[in-house]
Amino acid sequence: MWEESFRITTKEEITLFRGKKYKDSAKLVDRSTQYEVPAAMDLVVKTASAKFDETVEVHIKLGVDSRHADQQVRGAIVLPHGTGKVTRVLVFCKEEQVQEALDAGADYAGGQDLVAKIQGENWFEFDTVIASPNMMGVVGRLGKVLGPKGLMPSPKAGTVTPNIANAIKEGAAQTGENIASSAGAYGQHTAIMDQYDVIVLAPQVRSYYNDMKADTDRLGIKLLAPRGKEYIDLTRDPAGAIKWLRENLD
Repeated sequence: MWEESFRITTKEEITLFRGKKYKDSAKLVDRSTQYEVPAAMDLVVKTASAKFDETVEVHIKLGVDSRHADQQVRGAIVLPHGTGKVTRVLVFCKEEQVQEALDAGADYAGGQDLVAKIQGENWFEFDTVIASPNMMGVVGRLGKVLGPKGLMPSPKAGTVTPNIANAIKEGAAQTGENIASSAGAYGQHTAIMDQYDVIVLAPQVRSYYNDMKADTDRLGIKLLAPRGKEYIDLTRDPAGAIKWLRENLD
């Protein structure tokens, strides 16, 4: 016959088993104080003791009821200094678009030459792959190697995309229209949208329509959101893109 005794350890007792680094960091934080953001971030840095880049978890209490459609919270921001990770971007495009892709920030750009390099050398020194629609016939051959790695471009992910801003710019040059256009990712628009009269939302970010509409209505800007096929057709027809734009602005 044997006996085994159990004892419930209290929270206060548990803290006795914390490491010295934790205890030293805990002394720097006054739990009764509501810190302003700069002071809180300063504490985050001071209390970090690990030899690797630690993560910070933020919990925000919002006065919204997510059961109502008009109170859904969605959004995206571009961090001023990035995430600390360097993302290498590869773009599959036609030869005449290679320099444009490189100028826009791509690390690698090309067509069949890159396909051959990936197939022949098992080369994967990139983190994101973007392709123009007219290159998907070539990129499709890489499905078995890019797919399992989560690198295969797809319209749903926004990595197979033409650029309507370029079509409008080209159409303006053809027709002599005085129109300036630029393209950017969702989240970048907040800093520049007040400089434009119209915003065209690409199909792959249509889920942000209501959020964008609130911003454009506030600034008195026209918001247009062509559907998939219409959007693709406009990117291929610069003169038609200008006509479509004029019709929707009148």
